[in-house]
Amino acid sequence: MPEAGNPRDVRTFVLLGHDFGANSWERRQALGLIPGLNDRLAYGYYRAAGPGWVIEYSNDSQEGSLARFARLALRKVLGFDLVHVYRNRARLLRADIIWTHTELENLAALALFRILRCQNPPKVIANCIWLFDRWPSLSRLRRLLYRKLLKDATAITTFSPKNLEVAKQLFPSVRCECLLWGALSQEMAPPRRSQVHRPVRIASLGNDMHRDWITFLRAFGNVDGYEVRIGSSKISFRLVRGLRNVTVKSVELEDQVRALYDWADIVVIPLKPNLHVSGLTVIFESIICGVSTICTDTGGLRAYLSDAEVTYVPARSAVAMRVAADRLSGDMEGRFTQTGSAQQRLISADLTARGFAMRNRGLSEELLQEGSRRMVRKVSSAPAATN
Repeated sequence: MPEAGNPRDVRTFVLLGHDFGANSWERRQALGLIPGLNDRLAYGYYRAAGPGWVIEYSNDSQEGSLARFARLALRKVLGFDLVHVYRNRARLLRADIIWTHTELENLAALALFRILRCQNPPKVIANCIWLFDRWPSLSRLRRLLYRKLLKDATAITTFSPKNLEVAKQLFPSVRCECLLWGALSQEMAPPRRSQVHRPVRIASLGNDMHRDWITFLRAFGNVDGYEVRIGSSKISFRLVRGLRNVTVKSVELEDQVRALYDWADIVVIPLKPNLHVSGLTVIFESIICGVSTICTDTGGLRAYLSDAEVTYVPARSAVAMRVAADRLSGDMEGRFTQTGSAQQRLISADLTARGFAMRNRGLSEELLQEGSRRMVRKVSSAPAATN
């Protein structure tokens, strides 16, 4: 993104994880090398740019195998990527406000400001995704460190109301907000009004730690009338051994992901209980591709889509999952109506990439205005100089 701008422009720095920087993402995206339906720049934050707002992205440094090993080793020890953020420090420190996507980046930025003893650091919107799911299992030392760092954040944001509840409990002195995520909706396919294949084609995708492959395979594995394809690099092949109707597909390229959605009659997202709207990306992608969706009812997903737009099933219930698939596969009009309603919901609620970017900008405007008012109050209350 351009670095030039009017001196009065708000300079926003989008701090993303390594491999998501503008210099590497845009090139790989143009070549179709990133799985899923992705934006030109990661997560579409650049869409908030406009008069008065300059959006800059972090970059990925080229590193040899030894440097990469050292960076990842330190990341594992700390739980955040301090080396990657340090490499981006020059533009980071020039920013008025910093947007982060995960705790891997915001914890590192907040730690860097402390290490450098910054007197007036940029404001930080610290978006957290997995942190609060992992919080109970963190060591006492890590909890202490992360509490200390996140108390320096200007605001803590989440994509899920479930995560928001935990954030408010842990950080009552910090402003906490839920900013709803958005889909890349420009290439939305029309809902399908056609009979399902026989056997019915079930697709499921995802590498998230909360995918519930055991329940999913109990629902459809070796069940007559269903053909199943899984797009995941994190599923254990031990789970699918001996299942004659289940194939694990490689989805390393965008075209392979699109092909799987095109192949499917129904997309099923099986989830373990979680706080961070796990599975939302796949739900969005299936809706955009015009495919009906079944999903485990967990993680705060109902903040985005209702029963009219997604078929929800209870957690860890293989029976409910298969009953839902049986019903949907036999109801062509129901599938058509559900997918059409879901697509309308994405637009009417502005659950789009631009909508998400603008929600970040709106919050940033509030935070910057509050900061300006505090500065004015501080100056006006200072004792007058005497001659």
